[in-house]
Amino acid sequence: MDTIKSEELECFRKDKWLVLDTRTKEEYNSGNINADYNFDYYSPTFAEKLSELSKEKNYIVYCKSGGRSSKAMSLMKELGFKNVKNLEGGITTWIEKGFPITK
Repeated sequence: MDTIKSEELECFRKDKWLVLDTRTKEEYNSGNINADYNFDYYSPTFAEKLSELSKEKNYIVYCKSGGRSSKAMSLMKELGFKNVKNLEGGITTWIEKGFPITK
């Protein structure tokens, strides 16, 4: 399964999964899910920034609702990342379920 639910995120984090926010800097600054990285999917350097990450580590990607992050997940797999999952519904679902955000 390539997606995880909001309720599962903390369990994955405990297992050393890193969180990548694929939204714009403005979106990120308005509130994020305590992300380890913020790489704007729309940036011309997005793929270059991804290539700087370790392909051996585990990543959970998210965006506003899941569109950009699922495209980012596909690209990461093409680049050779071993373990990548998409946060189902993105930060929108996260907030709707009452989970905290970081500003």
